[in-house]
Amino acid sequence: MRIENPPAPKTPDQTKPRVLFVKKEFFPSIRKGLQTIEIRPVYAGFRLPHIGEILTFKTSPTSRAVKVRVVGVRQHLTLAAVLEKEKLDKIFPGIEASQAALTAQSIFNDENIKKNGLIAIEFEKI
Repeated sequence: MRIENPPAPKTPDQTKPRVLFVKKEFFPSIRKGLQTIEIRPVYAGFRLPHIGEILTFKTSPTSRAVKVRVVGVRQHLTLAAVLEKEKLDKIFPGIEASQAALTAQSIFNDENIKKNGLIAIEFEKI
């Protein structure tokens, strides 16, 4: 399922990129530009990122940061859809597909995604 996203709004908020926290083990792949897709559960009230929006990935409030630009946003109703339609080597670089699927299943509990699904945020490092 594809979300039709308008370009990011031009507001004062754009001067301060939104921060998304990631697990420490995934941060080096983002920093090196190897991971270019981040999967997130969609929770009630979660503001979907817009194409062109600048995001900052960090592992903690005081850690180093990586800024990226959103180039695509896709919504999936199930984890199975993510595993089928997204490029796993862009989500879990350096991990074989079968291991990537197991890793994804351990991260995303069915209860977390039943209501609103998952989004794939595709980005490029800036």
